[in-house]
Amino acid sequence: MACARCARLREEEAQARKDGDHSAATDCRVLVGRHPHRDDAPSAKKDAHELEPG
Repeated sequence: MACARCARLREEEAQARKDGDHSAATDCRVLVGRHPHRDDAPSAKKDAHELEPG
């Protein structure tokens, strides 16, 4: 089940596509993908760890 923020972004994405604003539609998809409640979204801690030299 999606949260209210994700639902709102999906609505904005649909409207942007309808309006032909592909940049805004892409922005919405990126924001949904980065939303922290998703299990597959990268976390800041994970990203920082990956950047540390081995």
